[in-house]
Amino acid sequence: MEQEKKNSETHGFKALRHHPKSLQTLLDSIYCGIFTTDRQGRITFTNNSARKMLGHSREELVGTLFEDLAWQTLDGTPLSREEHPLAQVLDNGEPVPEGNFSLVHDGGQRFFFAINAVPLLDRQGHLIGAAADLLDISERFRLQQERDQLTSALQESEARYRVLAEAAPVGVFESDEQGGVLYLNPHGVALYGHSREECLGLGWLRAVHPEDRGRVWDSCQRSADEPGIQQCEFRLLHPAGETIWVQVLRQALPADGEKRLVGIVEDITGRQRTLQALAQAKKCAEEASSAKSRFLSVVGHEIRTPMTIFMGMVELTLAGQLAAEQRRYLEAAQESAESLLSLIEDILIFSDLEAKRMILERHLFGVQPWVQEALDKIAAEAEAKGVALRVEISPEIPQQIIGDPKRLQQVLTNLVGNAVKFTEDGEIELRIELCHRCLSESSGVRFSVTDTGVGIPPEKMDQLFSPFGQLDDSSTRRLGGSGLGLVISKGLVEAMGGQIEVKSSGRGSTFAFIVPLEASRHL
Repeated sequence: MEQEKKNSETHGFKALRHHPKSLQTLLDSIYCGIFTTDRQGRITFTNNSARKMLGHSREELVGTLFEDLAWQTLDGTPLSREEHPLAQVLDNGEPVPEGNFSLVHDGGQRFFFAINAVPLLDRQGHLIGAAADLLDISERFRLQQERDQLTSALQESEARYRVLAEAAPVGVFESDEQGGVLYLNPHGVALYGHSREECLGLGWLRAVHPEDRGRVWDSCQRSADEPGIQQCEFRLLHPAGETIWVQVLRQALPADGEKRLVGIVEDITGRQRTLQALAQAKKCAEEASSAKSRFLSVVGHEIRTPMTIFMGMVELTLAGQLAAEQRRYLEAAQESAESLLSLIEDILIFSDLEAKRMILERHLFGVQPWVQEALDKIAAEAEAKGVALRVEISPEIPQQIIGDPKRLQQVLTNLVGNAVKFTEDGEIELRIELCHRCLSESSGVRFSVTDTGVGIPPEKMDQLFSPFGQLDDSSTRRLGGSGLGLVISKGLVEAMGGQIEVKSSGRGSTFAFIVPLEASRHL
């Protein structure tokens, strides 16, 4: 059976030898390129794949010296005859193992090949030429080049990262998802106060303050699964006993395998001390403000009681028989006492607002009579100056609303009184209208006071709602006032859940405030 197989193979080879076209067809069907040369190196045979790889037709290749083709090394250096595997076979008569070379076609396109060269011998064993097989490795070479470039870029990037990390003025670290430190730069080592070897793995936890250690460990375990940059602040306890505050910012890196976290560690001891000092200063300021408010409240009440008695005595005296000069003196004293009592009332309200002790009442009151009462005294002052005072109440306003009429009246009186004070001629208009969805999703009542007075300079707008602020701060200012009216108005409006605003353009001003509407349910 074995003998029959050998006889069949021998018969097949003989048939191919006596039928060159069949042999050509067989070799043209092979994927790798095959070509042969004679003893002088002239090409004598090429298969179809070889012609495609070499970039020439059979007529162009047969009879051409193999070294006349544009052979190159892989880096593009021209290949000498002595370096070519075929030349080595023709010179030495020995096979040359696989070598990698390139060749440039006439169009400039470059191909890469793996070449095996073997000698061709006659029946007597004499060298009559050489044969070579070509394997196109262009795609493999391109992929290898890309891989090498990526590797080089990665190595360069890693080297750059290491240089930057080593020189960074903050701690830089890399850890696994369990919190074990894999890398820590010199600044980080100095922050933790231990050697680099002691900080690697979970050794860094030894430097964390015992009171913070549990919290820090829990935060560290969550970081690997949470997106974005994670932040944690804690204390480090150095072997010498010094405690410092640090802030850690870390982020998980996307990876197919085990996760990695990178981050920085920054010393924030100075910042923490500043925050503590600010918190202490804020506490002291609040305590001082509270003490001031209590002082003003106590002193105000202590002054108001005898002042009320004094005013009562003056009023009783004025009711009796007095000489004209005596009456003039007492009326001046009464006017001054009323101004002083008004100032005391302002100070008491201001201290209550500042200490957040203001208690608002809720009463049902009619809008029309309430407005009339608020404007009675002011209307007389306006009339005395020749300033018209107009009031317009929108028909949408309910006849009765619920709120604190006394405090609302105080705000309205302040705004209209200021308008009269700063308007020498022209008119003042008070408008009361419904404001839909002007306080978040709620409706409100909008009160606006517009005058044709001196207006407010742009540089003074920021001072309007400052305590004791005045448009004219000079010692010779004509118009009086404590400078608390607008501050109190703003505080009362905001305590009611509303807001206040001011607009002024050269001449005239508009002060407006909005408070939530609560109409009577009996309407």
